Amino acid sequence: MKRLFFLVLVAIAAWYGWKHYPDILNRTPSHEAVVVNNTGHTLQRVRVTVDGQTFVKETLADNDRAVFPFKVTHDASFELVWQWADKLGEMRWTGGMVPRGPMVQRHIMTIDGNGEVIYTPENK
Repeated sequence: MKRLFFLVLVAIAAWYGWKHYPDILNRTPSHEAVVVNNTGHTLQRVRVTVDGQTFVKETLADNDRAVFPFKVTHDASFELVWQWADKLGEMRWTGGMVPRGPMVQRHIMTIDGNGEVIYTPENK
């Protein structure tokens, strides 16, 4: 019984290695989405969507930042959605550009007190 269990375990490990061989050996660097809160208020439910992936930070205090590492398979843009902790309504911003190519970047999205977003990409 132990031999059968060991054989099944080795077979599963071999199958996993065969299917994920490129991912295991070719670790590529990733982009970073950085959301900076300079509003003077706490933000709630901050969501960043890029290339079909959504990243969430439940609360983001004033003068704080949230960093989300991600990879893309296509050229993409961002969608940033947040709510104020002490005001009604949901704010939304779309923009920026994430290249699929070999260059990776840090994408900084700074939210100011008026709800405007300042987007700044920089190479990593």
